[in-house]
Amino acid sequence: MTKDKIEERIYKSLWHIFIAGVGFYEIRNHKTKVSKVLACGLIAFHIDAAISDIVDCDPLSRKLLEKVLRMNIKYSKLKLKKTITDSTNI
Repeated sequence: MTKDKIEERIYKSLWHIFIAGVGFYEIRNHKTKVSKVLACGLIAFHIDAAISDIVDCDPLSRKLLEKVLRMNIKYSKLKLKKTITDSTNI
């Protein structure tokens, strides 16, 4: 692994930690529950991204999205098969 790649991963990770810090600021200074929930999501997303950058793997959000998309594609194929068999039975 080159020094440039390691340095880039460190900078990306620090950037995500900084943005998570903004989320902590939002929790502390805003009063509504909606803003606090959004800030918690901001913190969770960016802490996950910072850890993923350090470890050099896919973040949890990408893994979940890929799993949901795979499930959606399987469901679409099943629905399409059912539609085709229903239309041939007419």
